[in-house]
Amino acid sequence: MYVILLILFIIIIADEVQKAKKFSKKYEDSLTDEQKYYIGDKCISLYQRKGYSSFELMGTNHRDLNITDIGKFNGYAIAVTNNIYDEYAIAIYNDLGILIGYAPRGNFKLHEYILSEGGKVHAYGFIRINNNRYFSGEVCIESDKSLVTIKNKTNKRIVE
Repeated sequence: MYVILLILFIIIIADEVQKAKKFSKKYEDSLTDEQKYYIGDKCISLYQRKGYSSFELMGTNHRDLNITDIGKFNGYAIAVTNNIYDEYAIAIYNDLGILIGYAPRGNFKLHEYILSEGGKVHAYGFIRINNNRYFSGEVCIESDKSLVTIKNKTNKRIVE
């Protein structure tokens, strides 16, 4: 009996791996080279600019995201005042105005900062998809306008 269950488990896992590979290949042609970088299980980190706080992007798997949504984004964070699950919820939107996730729950200080700035501040980050088709990402949210400057750009290294 245990041998049969083990065999079935192995077959199911192998089938899921095949589906994940087909999923990635099916949509790969519609992605830019930059977006393709955000597919897989590699470790990716985000450069945090002055005046910003960095967070894991939460709830991305509940947002009906498409594989074409992966990659870098510029957007904004909104302090949500009517969320029944988190009284200090911070929603993250991309530059197209699509809700892509949330900052981790319970962030009172940042929530209050955003409210003091009119309820909306700049945010940037990335969304990736792993080999099991789960979306995740990272976001940097403006947390101190006095530290944000016009020269506050992403760190680019020149390779010769």
